[in-house]
Amino acid sequence: MSSARIPGFRRYSQATAVLEQHQGAYRAESVPPTQQEEHLSQPASGEARSQRRPEKWSSRTYGFSWRGPSPEELAVRAQQQKEYLERLFHPLKFPPELVQRILTHSSHVQGRNGHNGAFSFLGRRVMSAYFQLFLHKSPSLKPSDDLEDLVSRALHTNLVGQHIGDTWGVGRELVWEPNAPSSRLDKNAAAALRAAGLYKVQGEAVQAMIGAIYHQYGGAVALRVFHTRVLPLLLVKGGLPKVFHKDVKSQCDKFGGPEGPLLVPREEKAPVLEDTKPITPELELEIADPPTPF
Repeated sequence: MSSARIPGFRRYSQATAVLEQHQGAYRAESVPPTQQEEHLSQPASGEARSQRRPEKWSSRTYGFSWRGPSPEELAVRAQQQKEYLERLFHPLKFPPELVQRILTHSSHVQGRNGHNGAFSFLGRRVMSAYFQLFLHKSPSLKPSDDLEDLVSRALHTNLVGQHIGDTWGVGRELVWEPNAPSSRLDKNAAAALRAAGLYKVQGEAVQAMIGAIYHQYGGAVALRVFHTRVLPLLLVKGGLPKVFHKDVKSQCDKFGGPEGPLLVPREEKAPVLEDTKPITPELELEIADPPTPF
């Protein structure tokens, strides 16, 4: 579009350019050049830099420092995490790469190498499916009960992290970064960590464990873990209603109790019969005249 078609277009552009020049000159006059140079050349003091720097927190109990661990610390931590998971879910075995993903939250810098977000997503769906199957088979379920409400309350991430995560000691092995300044954490670390999302990240780690077991060993083993290690720990206030507690304990006993075996020996295969050729009568085809080629 040309400026000749719009009356006053060129005049308006020129006036705008002149106004910008006047504003630039006014800013330059308001601050003397010497002060500008001193302001740009003078480095900020140590106190000012510390105030602008966001406060981070690191703990030997909950994960690594935000600055990143050394290779030696990574190796020691990886071995501790592997022993922790294999002791918790004996006799299951977990590869080192899988262990690192299960026990690393996306909030930590080490999450760039892999975190438990995907396994947590899978674990939530697996736990929800198993819990709904349990409710459908329970004789205590009434037609008026709201299944979605029961599932959302009993399997709430914070509730899972508080009761299952604390019982399993997930916080001592989980690598994560609390979103809280060090000034708050130094006064009352336990309360500050809860406020910073400790129960939530622990709950996501528990979900990731179930998802990883389902992915690594299949649905049968994950079902045993759910009914023997997970569901009995949710018989608390705010979790599963009391009318279902008896059914939970009964189902847990069917799988061998809270310490029941997670791997069941495979049944012996049925004997295979020897291969025999079917007896079929041989048919003789008599062709009077061979086919005539075209």
